[in-house]
Amino acid sequence: RAAQILMRKPSYDLSVKPFTPKEGSRGIVINAASKVDPPDPGKNISRVDIYLDGRPYKSLEAQDGSIRARRITLQGVRSKKTKLLLEARDATNNLLAVHRRSI
Repeated sequence: RAAQILMRKPSYDLSVKPFTPKEGSRGIVINAASKVDPPDPGKNISRVDIYLDGRPYKSLEAQDGSIRARRITLQGVRSKKTKLLLEARDATNNLLAVHRRSI
């Protein structure tokens, strides 16, 4: 019974992998996905907001509730540890998923 209830709930995936685009700079690869059943575009991921050290950095718009392998070079981020925060939000600005890490 619990599995049936959970199957009807929306599920969201937000993943981040670091990469090194050029010597001395850093970057991330972002994947985000929505699984909403029955389909409801208002509950899909609409955008992903990126924050570096607590400050807004960039927002990415989703297509059909997802972002596929989007590579972002983080300008101005060199060798020190940087706090990275990503927030996935729907069309009405509800928080759907969060990813935190130091890079």
